[in-house]
Amino acid sequence: MTTSSGPRWPRPWVGPNWPPEPRFATLEARQRHEDELEALISAWTADQDVADAAGRLRAAGVVAERVQHLDSVMTSPHLEARGFFVEHDHPAVGVRRLAGVPWRASLSPMRAATPAPMLGQHTQQVLADVLSLGPDELAALESDGVLG
Repeated sequence: MTTSSGPRWPRPWVGPNWPPEPRFATLEARQRHEDELEALISAWTADQDVADAAGRLRAAGVVAERVQHLDSVMTSPHLEARGFFVEHDHPAVGVRRLAGVPWRASLSPMRAATPAPMLGQHTQQVLADVLSLGPDELAALESDGVLG
């Protein structure tokens, strides 16, 4: 569970018997009392259904969701509607549906533009662009069995 400082934290979101306390009012204070806070949260969550706990937290204004298994993520109608998934045609494994970037940015599409590279696919390009190796040097590395 995580939350920011500011308006999301110092409110009685855990329940009627746990009002905000000065020892948890700021990020620094929560860090100083982390063991106590973790014990309180653990006690609160121990007997609750995960979905119910997440729902109560959301109702109190805390961004919350349960951690999901990959099979649940990959079949989520919510994530599908948000355009979370990407498909790539990989030369070794074919077309695969993959999890995309889990956040949005206003100035970037935040999508993987290409499938994962094959082993060594960009080695010569990196050696040329980053290390400024020329064609003769690359050919020598290739003939010596360094590349390949």
